[in-house]
Amino acid sequence: MIVFLCAAEALFFAFGFISMHNGNKYLLYDLERLRSGIKANLEGERNGSITGWPQAGQFPLRSHPSIELPVCGSAWGGSFTYSDDVSDAEAWPHVLSVALGCQVDNRGVDGFGVDQTLLHYKEHTGDERFVILGLVEPMITVNQVSSWTFVSLGLDKQPRANKPFFTLNADRLQLILRPTADPTAIEQHYAKDEASKDWSVFEFPYSWSVSRAIYRKFTRVPFSNVSPASPSAAPQRQLAALLIAEMARLARDRNQRFVLLVIPRPEDVLNPHLLFRNVLDSLPAPIPELCTIDPADELRTIALKTPSGVMTKSGHYSAAGNAAIATAAARGLRACGLAS
Repeated sequence: MIVFLCAAEALFFAFGFISMHNGNKYLLYDLERLRSGIKANLEGERNGSITGWPQAGQFPLRSHPSIELPVCGSAWGGSFTYSDDVSDAEAWPHVLSVALGCQVDNRGVDGFGVDQTLLHYKEHTGDERFVILGLVEPMITVNQVSSWTFVSLGLDKQPRANKPFFTLNADRLQLILRPTADPTAIEQHYAKDEASKDWSVFEFPYSWSVSRAIYRKFTRVPFSNVSPASPSAAPQRQLAALLIAEMARLARDRNQRFVLLVIPRPEDVLNPHLLFRNVLDSLPAPIPELCTIDPADELRTIALKTPSGVMTKSGHYSAAGNAAIATAAARGLRACGLAS
């Protein structure tokens, strides 16, 4: 019996080891390796900003060709605001600046969800007339309710990094701050990460940990695969709506107009997800003086003319797509009385 059990454990160990080093589709991870990574990164944790990364004070504006005009607004969000894959002159905040005849600062940060964008804006001290939140679907699911530990994976497909995130507590926002630079505190932070529930520790007895991982693989939809347009993502949409409302409230307190630019993913331009576009339906009351801009028409026009000319290889917008977003933003700002 002992020989049989040892042989079985050896087989499960081999299965798990091969899986982890061959795409890791069963989401197994080495706890000791994660703990070693935590300890090795403690100095970075001590210096990290409230938003999670990079270090404090390292959020420079994206440089654009100078138009030598006063600042009238700022654009916030993740990579779709930063405008990956296009030149400085082609990013939509700069194209919008040229169209308006005043500078719209590009304060997008790659990888930021609505949660980190809100925290980033809270640290801001500018006095521009309006602030634009460039909202894209990924910003309201895994990007805002996960620490990224279990969704932003390296080439080795193992967990890494951490950031703050918000949860819902009796329909109110609750911020789960970055933990202190202590290994135990960081592990406890990970335990609050919704995405961690998709993962299984690879440890003895290997038969149990591998069997649990296989069971999870075939009985539940991974947290990171839930679309914002899915009814099961209702809590994420509610959380996103509350975060947007909080950013709008903060803008009002600063005498700035809040603008929500609802940007579809490039692959959804011709078939937008209505539940994403109507994310604010989850709010109990409308946001006062909200300026909402939907660039779907401008993007659809470009996509119908050149279907392959909207999206880049990384899934972001091309120069033509950025130009369409800027055109829509200028149209919407004028309709809201924020530009002439």
